[in-house]
Amino acid sequence: MHVLDDVKDHLPDRTVDMSYLFYREMLLPLGDWVQKVEAVRNTFAQENGLPARHDHFDWMDTKTVLPARAGSGLD
Repeated sequence: MHVLDDVKDHLPDRTVDMSYLFYREMLLPLGDWVQKVEAVRNTFAQENGLPARHDHFDWMDTKTVLPARAGSGLD
């Protein structure tokens, strides 16, 4: 049984789910990095006659996305 500690502040004690397991990773500026990489990629694409990409990447979106299986009615 888990007993709350009133002396120390533990992040898992303050979360209702298991998001504390990846909390530190969410602090990383990965979303900004992805945008910069996409901008460099699009510059290269433009200079070489390739189509630009404008993909959406939300680093803070923690929803689980399951791939659709063929014939399962999910696609």
